[in-house]
Amino acid sequence: MKIHPDVIGIDVSKMVLDVYEGRCGTWRQIGNDDKAIEAFVDGLAGLGVLVVLEATGLYDRKLRRALSAAGVRFTRVNPERARSFARATGLLAKTDKVDARMLAAFGTRLDCRLEPAPDPDREALNEANRRRDQLVAMRQQEKNRLADGSEGWQESIRRMIEAFDREIATCEATIRDLVRSRAELRRLEALLRSIPGIGPVAATTLLALMPELGRLSPKQIAALAGRLSAGAPAGNAVRDHAAPGRGFPCPDKACCARSVAPNRRGVSPVPEPPSANPRP
Repeated sequence: MKIHPDVIGIDVSKMVLDVYEGRCGTWRQIGNDDKAIEAFVDGLAGLGVLVVLEATGLYDRKLRRALSAAGVRFTRVNPERARSFARATGLLAKTDKVDARMLAAFGTRLDCRLEPAPDPDREALNEANRRRDQLVAMRQQEKNRLADGSEGWQESIRRMIEAFDREIATCEATIRDLVRSRAELRRLEALLRSIPGIGPVAATTLLALMPELGRLSPKQIAALAGRLSAGAPAGNAVRDHAAPGRGFPCPDKACCARSVAPNRRGVSPVPEPPSANPRP
């Protein structure tokens, strides 16, 4: 498969970056650390290349920041789309080297939406939201132990739950301050909160993990959240064409909360479209 000389594919992992350069048709591996990334990106400045990488959450953060600072164009690919492309083109071997070349081929064959420059406020909001989710999960574990534990450890468990309550409150205060500090975030939060069933946690989760809100069409946003594949037909699309989005569960949970919470409040949720083939 011919790779465009101006496309570079990068497979991202925690410790290393596997790089395939279309210009010379070679593969190399560099460390996923500031020094190695800076040296790599410095060599790309001014070449007009396009870097294609899979969306891997935290592991690609350093690379994204360096590429943006150097003015190098890059795009992050939905992992599910990348694997579908690999299957369609016969690149079935699952190795980091093959994945890097496959991503370069992906950027050659398909139109890719360029990533905007990282927003420090959005990233801070994302980190605070992720920490809150971690604390909530740990608190729930302690609550489960409170129900199952022996009497001798009940007080210890209650103290831990109280400590988690305080830390969660601190995270939520940080999140509120971050949202209030930006007019655009305040506007989007108010818009989200106007939807029946969307509360403060769901609204800030969506703001943190879906910065495209307000910039893409409803169908594209649904595809990113994993509720609908881009280009899927109307009607039964959500049920019949649901596809994994970014690979992050939180936006999907927030979308699910949208349909559950209205019933708890006595508000009618948005109805499902009628099925084309109703069950008898």
